[in-house]
Amino acid sequence: MEPIATYNLETIYAKLKPLGIDKRFIRDVLLPDWWSDEILSSKAGFLQTVSIIAKNLSVKLSDLLDPVEGRLLQPSVTVRFKSRSDEVSGQLFPYAVASKLSKLLTASYNTPFNSVLDSAPELRRKLFESRSLLNLENLIDFLWSLGVPVIYVSEIPATGQKFDGMTFRISNNPNIVVSSKRTQDAWYLFILAHELGHIALGHLNGDGNGIIDSNIEANNNDEEQKANDFAIRLLLEDPNNLPSFKLNGSPYDVVNKIFPLAKKLKVDAGSLALMIAYRDNSFAVASKAINIINPQPNAPKLIKMKMKEHLKLDKLTEEDREFFERITGLNGD
Repeated sequence: MEPIATYNLETIYAKLKPLGIDKRFIRDVLLPDWWSDEILSSKAGFLQTVSIIAKNLSVKLSDLLDPVEGRLLQPSVTVRFKSRSDEVSGQLFPYAVASKLSKLLTASYNTPFNSVLDSAPELRRKLFESRSLLNLENLIDFLWSLGVPVIYVSEIPATGQKFDGMTFRISNNPNIVVSSKRTQDAWYLFILAHELGHIALGHLNGDGNGIIDSNIEANNNDEEQKANDFAIRLLLEDPNNLPSFKLNGSPYDVVNKIFPLAKKLKVDAGSLALMIAYRDNSFAVASKAINIINPQPNAPKLIKMKMKEHLKLDKLTEEDREFFERITGLNGD
């Protein structure tokens, strides 16, 4: 196969665009900060550029250079997402990010996965053995202690598959990736509990080893409902502990009702409001109440802080470390 004749990256942009990888994402995230158009002035520079793009998408350079239209780009580490209403067909990014992160985590994180995952109430009991509150920070710490990395991805292609949460298993090691644009702890607490449900309930086994949740509010199949039920049991121990009242009245009235119950259940107050909202489809009032409970939220910053604590990024090559920092937003913290 002859390489693409021109040194113009437009051929690469055109090849990746139908797969959900846009030009801005290529230039700002896939390519390093030192890169510039001047590098394309030579064949060697062009091939170096395309090689970097291919590496960060975990695809073969030869496939990316192949001028044959419709050539399948297959990430080098296969992650098969289960067929579901969250459409990933034809989208390269979810597969590429899972494949690339699996390599980076293998190199920078060596805590073995505790493969014996119990029921939600039993995991809750274990969490409380060393913690007095089930909030976002404590759940993140608990997941890392189980050998389940929690990674925040801040950079998503504009035309690519968006997702709240993703979980995938590589060599028996499960990983959780979150990428919501929300900032409130309550949302991330439920998302992480939900993704842990997929892992603990064995949803990554069988014909697929990855699940992507594009919208955590959607309960569109049996596995999603079971993962939600697991999350509620993890957060409340018993679904019957979810209060029967509805989120009526002002958000301040809701907060006044929520706080004493949350204290009794030892759970984040915002997450309690959110679980009631899931039951009654009353997200508008719940969101206002959550904003009162936590007026200056920055859950992504907390997740990234924990990533810095647990990952040995110095084990990565400089090129891989800088890419990881770009796609997670660690380079801005």
